[in-house]
This record gives sequence, structure tokens and C-alpha cells, in this order.
Amino acid sequence: MSCLKYIEDSINSNIRVDGRALSTYRSIEINKSILVSADGSSSVMNEENNVICGIKLSLVTPNPDTHDEGFVNLQIDCPASVATNRIKKEHLQTMTSIIYDLCIKNNINKKKLCILSSKFVWSVDINVMVLNAGGGLLDIISIAIYVALKNTSIPVVIPKKQIEESDVFNDSKNKDYQLEIVENQETNFPYENVPICISIGEINNKYIYDMSKIEEELVENIFVVAIASSGKCVAFHKLYGISMEISSILNIAENSSKISHILFEKINEAIDKIEMKNSSL
Repeated sequence: MSCLKYIEDSINSNIRVDGRALSTYRSIEINKSILVSADGSSSVMNEENNVICGIKLSLVTPNPDTHDEGFVNLQIDCPASVATNRIKKEHLQTMTSIIYDLCIKNNINKKKLCILSSKFVWSVDINVMVLNAGGGLLDIISIAIYVALKNTSIPVVIPKKQIEESDVFNDSKNKDYQLEIVENQETNFPYENVPICISIGEINNKYIYDMSKIEEELVENIFVVAIASSGKCVAFHKLYGISMEISSILNIAENSSKISHILFEKINEAIDKIEMKNSSL
């Protein structure tokens, strides 16, 4: 019996070769504040994946048509060694589009990134580096982004007074104002509605979560559900495969919501442990 056939038969019997149930996630290790130069950062890893996320804030001029909204940009990359052996750059580009559309595009209040309408807004750059890639990478990346954004604080900046000639940012649009950073005052990044991704694979009408690399090779369909910390399903995406009935989609969304509750508990527990450890130093 081939290895793939053995794995498939095990899944048909509601068990996986590593002993997990079909809906069970592997252990996840989470850290935050790992990059000194970043405004927020995290690392998330399991037995197959290792991801680092850094957040960088900068002051920019808004677009004229969205004069009271900031910017949020996402980039996912990997070292050449990882791209050669484990994942293609095209795959990362696809993941970037999926995560941006499902988790970021409509789930961050960009108006809260505005300092002065038509003059100053925050630009938020989310940079993800994939150090090791295996099955369920999309989920791990989304968790890393969530933790890094939760770790991000925005400096309190206020327009102090009008000035006539000097130009703080060498930008003619900003000549009338200068900004003052208020010392020791920060606000939390508006991350609350940012969801995490939960990927589900289907094989022989069985749905499996947190797939290993070899399990991903077997599945007929892969679906991605974006779930907020409230348990609300905010988006649903089919990576590939055949169509499915509405009842199956609703069932997947409901099960994913229950699983997300466990994942968010693990995330918050890990963050609390880190903060307790840091406070005792």
C-alpha cells in the first residue's frame, strides 16, 4: 500500500497518521515583539511552518478621493532557499491576495489611521517572511499578522500649529502644518475586527483542518474561512476544486467558528504568558 493510499484510508476512518482527529490543529508556538526595528511584530510556527511578521508605520499624504483614510499594505516573501525547496513565489503572491482580501481589505478601519484629513495619515506596511513552509501555511500567516497587529501601538500625533514657510515633510501639500508627537502616549492599532484564516480540505466527503503538506496533495477541494475573534464568519473562499452545496458551506462555516474559538484562546493565552514573563523581568 502506498503512503498516500494509507493516509487516505486513515482519513476515511476519521483518524490521521499523526493521531489527530480531522478537526484538530497541531501545536502552535507564538511570540511577539521579536523585531526591535518594527512597530509591532510576531513569530508563529508549528512542526512544518515558521513565519515572522513585522509592522512598520509611516506618515504620508492621503489620496484625494480617500482624504480621511490611511493605507494598509501587505507583502509576503521568503528566502531563496525556501522558495527553491518548499514553496513557489507565485504561491506566495496568491496567498498575499487571498489574505489581503479576506482579512485586511474590509476589516481594518482606515479612518482610524487618519491624523488630519487631506494632510496626514498613517501608512501601515505588513511584511511577512516565510522561513519554513508546509501544510496550512495560509492559516499560520494569518495568525502571525493578527498577533503582530495586536502588538502594534500607534504614536499619538497632533497637528500643533500652522507655519508659513517651513515644510516638515518636504511636501507642498503639508506646508501649512507641523506635527507634534506626544511623548509616552500611544493608541492601540484597530485590529479587533481582523480575522484569522482557517483552511479546510475535502477528501471523500471528509473535511480536515490544519492539513499537513502531504494531506494537501490528497484533497479534492480546499476552502478558506475567515473568522473574527467574535466567532463571526466574515469571508469564505474556495482555493480550488468542484462546486459544493450551500448546506455544506454553512456547515463548514459553523464548524470553523467553533474551531476559531479554540485558536483565539490559544493565541491570547500565548500572548498573556509572554506579557507576564516580560513584566516579571
